[in-house]
Amino acid sequence: MFEVWLDDVMAYQSSVLRGSDVAEYVQVNIPSSAQELKLVVSDAGDGVGSDHGSWGGR
Repeated sequence: MFEVWLDDVMAYQSSVLRGSDVAEYVQVNIPSSAQELKLVVSDAGDGVGSDHGSWGGR
């Protein structure tokens, strides 16, 4: 799962994605007052084997 955090508040969380799934595009409004942006990829609770993520553009 992909998560976007702004100042310790989750702004976005994807569904569980598998290797054959279509990429999801994420759009989050970042206020000018934001101090910290965290991009997180988690194991979705099923272990880290084969888990990876890409935050790159198109």
